[in-house]
Amino acid sequence: MIALCLVLAKLQREFTHIQKEYYLYYEIQKLMGRFSMNTTFMVIGFMIYQILKRSKENSILIAKNLQRKKVILKKNLIKRISSRM
Repeated sequence: MIALCLVLAKLQREFTHIQKEYYLYYEIQKLMGRFSMNTTFMVIGFMIYQILKRSKENSILIAKNLQRKKVILKKNLIKRISSRM
């Protein structure tokens, strides 16, 4: 349940960011009279794709940062142990 809440919070943040990008597209389609349910589903599908793509990129960056921090902590631990001997 907590994971679902976190995912929904992430989706909300991403949606507000992406919503600004596609608002103009929505207005153009509405002015042209072409805004139908198919267009709505297409825009929603593309938004979900963008959210997942950004989430994947963010998770890769987080993993790299964690790996870097792990290496730094390991080096610091080795320094402390060697200085005490």
